[in-house]
Amino acid sequence: MQTPFDAATCSAPEERVGRMRDIVIAHAPHDRAILVLDIGCGTGALALELACALPMAHVTGVDVSPVNIQIATERQRQADGRISRVEFEQADYLRYETAPADVIVTDTVLHFIPGRRDVLWKKLSGDLRGGGALVCCMAFDCAHNRVLQIARRGLRRIRSGALDAMLLAAAQRAYGYAMNEALLRERTEYMYIPPHQFMSAEVKHDLASAGLRVVSEHAVPATSAVQLKQRLTIFRKD
Repeated sequence: MQTPFDAATCSAPEERVGRMRDIVIAHAPHDRAILVLDIGCGTGALALELACALPMAHVTGVDVSPVNIQIATERQRQADGRISRVEFEQADYLRYETAPADVIVTDTVLHFIPGRRDVLWKKLSGDLRGGGALVCCMAFDCAHNRVLQIARRGLRRIRSGALDAMLLAAAQRAYGYAMNEALLRERTEYMYIPPHQFMSAEVKHDLASAGLRVVSEHAVPATSAVQLKQRLTIFRKD
């Protein structure tokens, strides 16, 4: 099944990668060999950082985009031997099979996975070892995000070369000081990809039913007025 991300790249700013790395480190076991699963690993920056920071961890990065996996694999090849404990796989997570992980981390991915939400949450719980942690950064249910969801659906219907150029020009004026053109083009593409679901009280109830309880929540600063508002939630599997 094709997805809007099949030919897209998804990279993260260095500061965001560092913040996610530190949060995962704080919730990962350090006294034994562990498996860390990065769902929606993008171009591999976080997976590689985690392998360096957690010397007893094997890290698997999974992403639906073959372009992302190609870039991530090349980044690993160019790096030194300290991060040989990483592997990248191109796959649709809902069809991906894995041994139970000690930590699952997912950044800005789950709200783009279509289908029934209970299927996703049950799979996440099933892929996590008892006592393991789910570190999940996800768009949450609020008026801002619902408006963006509607707007992105509308933009997708009327997409054209002229609209692409207009959105890119607006992004360059607003954020050109902080991002190069490649990053701006990447993020402009997101304007055509509406979220399918949000973190909500109902989702947390589903997760609790699947044995995942909330440990803590963290605010995530937005870098753009047209970015989905997100929150980072830590779950522990009982």
